[in-house]
Amino acid sequence: MRLWNTCAWSQDWPKCDSGSCKDGWTELFSSHSGSGGSDCSGKQKRKYCCDNQRDFQWGNCEWYEHAGEFPGSLPDGQCLGGCPNNKYAVSLETKGGGCSSGARAMCCENGYQTREKRMNSNDQEFDYMLSQFLPDAKCSSDADSKLGRAQTIIIKSLQRIMYSSTTAATRKVWDSRVTLQFKHLTAANLAVFAQKDGSAISVGLDVFPGRLLCAMTFYNSRLGGEVDETCECGRKPCCSNNICPRDDDEGLAGRGVYSLLVGRNASEVDDEYAFLMGLYDDDDDDHYSDISSRDVISYDWKVFSPWVGDYVSGAYKNIDFPSSGEGKSGDSVFSRAIDFISQACKDFGTITVNIITNTGFDSEHIVERQSVRSLIESTLTGELASGADSDFAPLDPVFWTTIMQEQVTDRPTVFKMKTKVSTRMDHLMNGLGSYTNTDVFALAASGLNNMKSKLWKEDVKNLVAPGTMKKLRQDTRDRASASRYIKNIRKVTASLQYLNNPTVVKLLLIIIQDIKKELSLAEAVYYAANNIHLNMEGRFDEWFIDFLGVLADKVVKFVATEAVEGTKVWAPLTGPDSAWVLELLNLAEKSAKDFQLDKALKAALRKS
Repeated sequence: MRLWNTCAWSQDWPKCDSGSCKDGWTELFSSHSGSGGSDCSGKQKRKYCCDNQRDFQWGNCEWYEHAGEFPGSLPDGQCLGGCPNNKYAVSLETKGGGCSSGARAMCCENGYQTREKRMNSNDQEFDYMLSQFLPDAKCSSDADSKLGRAQTIIIKSLQRIMYSSTTAATRKVWDSRVTLQFKHLTAANLAVFAQKDGSAISVGLDVFPGRLLCAMTFYNSRLGGEVDETCECGRKPCCSNNICPRDDDEGLAGRGVYSLLVGRNASEVDDEYAFLMGLYDDDDDDHYSDISSRDVISYDWKVFSPWVGDYVSGAYKNIDFPSSGEGKSGDSVFSRAIDFISQACKDFGTITVNIITNTGFDSEHIVERQSVRSLIESTLTGELASGADSDFAPLDPVFWTTIMQEQVTDRPTVFKMKTKVSTRMDHLMNGLGSYTNTDVFALAASGLNNMKSKLWKEDVKNLVAPGTMKKLRQDTRDRASASRYIKNIRKVTASLQYLNNPTVVKLLLIIIQDIKKELSLAEAVYYAANNIHLNMEGRFDEWFIDFLGVLADKVVKFVATEAVEGTKVWAPLTGPDSAWVLELLNLAEKSAKDFQLDKALKAALRKS
């Protein structure tokens, strides 16, 4: 009788869901009918609570529909509540399991173990939070929600399981709950995996436990060797004949540069966009010569100026820069190669790597040069890239059309250009990277660089062709299509996470400083002539933080749309492929929504 005296049913019957265990007692299990005959309303259940302070405890509890001696033939759905010889019946459940009549029994072993050996209060909380999280095993981006709070507590315990010593009781809590659904995710397996897997090591204890929790089906399959978790590589060495198939544009797969550029001169090629979109092999010297005159490409702009009450227009040109093919092993830029953390589909972030050969990487302007056009237009119109009104009055067009176009006489032209004239605008563009300003360049994996270039183009509405994504969604029988579908989402998400790569942040801070310097020098000239302060640094800060917000919104919108559309297709399906896709959609959406700009970058942009 001692064990029965240490436990009791919650009291709010028949509205059982509102019942709770009293302080110091924990829920062992729940039942619709308790010990039999006290049915709860509807589908509600009573909680069976035990005094966790006692050394005698029920353990190893399970539901049994048939146990002991019973007739050889029973009608379908007929249950005879009974327990094996080594267990005791603690509850009879008249509704549940496969029973349409009779009752099933909750059978437990009795045992003695001190509370200290059993578990501590943290383990109790861990166990409860797992019970709340595991039924759906889906992460929430709302940290204040019930699931969000459960995630936070579970992740803290996972960090101890993976990266430090923890009690056997804590590991047992995890194993007893989790391995019923995910048999390969034992505490022992996770501790080894976290210390040996390259992608897990790259993000460490602050990120990996949360990543695993949000993709348990994926990692269970991976640890069990049941699924190929690799998304297609975005670099040319991984592709047939050095030409990668295009997953993000319809009808362009396999085309080379000649079919795209024939009959067009270099000025018609929009900056490095076509060059970087991965539509051809950039190691082909003959094809490369068609667009080698990159120093003469102009960026035209035309907007209505409230200052003058009419349209104003202008242009600026890029400064020539070294292509990735011109790099040599040992160049400092080889230590600034940005790649996906791994080829694993669930890795949405980037990592800086040292490379020996630059094959598969492109020269990367951290600030895309076409984005300067947005700065000019926003300052002239008083409307930011997001459509919001600027805090500053529309700018006098003279600043951009005259002062920034004036030849600089007090500084030498040190950068490589076909013309000997260097203007203030040339110096500003030089700050973004050139032959003589290579320290602000990085190399980026082609697939990542292509998508990032596309993201920064204001006139690009679809980061990936909707028809392509629809086709990949519909082909649910083909695992390769599911992989390509997730790959596209991964590229889009990584192109945003790229902004928080430590190497990128460091280079961005240098570039921002150089841009502000040139704007301030030009402002001084304007002030000397007009006695008006323009606050160009403040205007730049306001514009850039807004512009980066527009990029983030593009990514969040794209991923959210695909999460909805993808869930419509895969949620009704069963099997590992469906679970794999649904988890990765959830993980991608959370990654995009949780994006926060690096603190150092925010500090440099004073308007933020």
